[in-house]
Amino acid sequence: MTKYISQHVRSNSKSVYHTDPECVSIKESCREVSDSEIEYHELDLCSWCEQGQSPNDPEKQDNSHINALKEAAKDD
Repeated sequence: MTKYISQHVRSNSKSVYHTDPECVSIKESCREVSDSEIEYHELDLCSWCEQGQSPNDPEKQDNSHINALKEAAKDD
């Protein structure tokens, strides 16, 4: 699997890598990153890439709690 990191991130600012080059948390262009670089910088997988969803993708969000509140409000 190809892994990515924001292209202009300074070495001391690196904390995560991505598996989705279109991840919304990538604020700039990205570049491929090697496993050895990930290991060297002790990077973690981005939480959005790990979940396989975007925070801005309404079709993939869990809105069950909101829907339950709306249903409860109808009964009042």
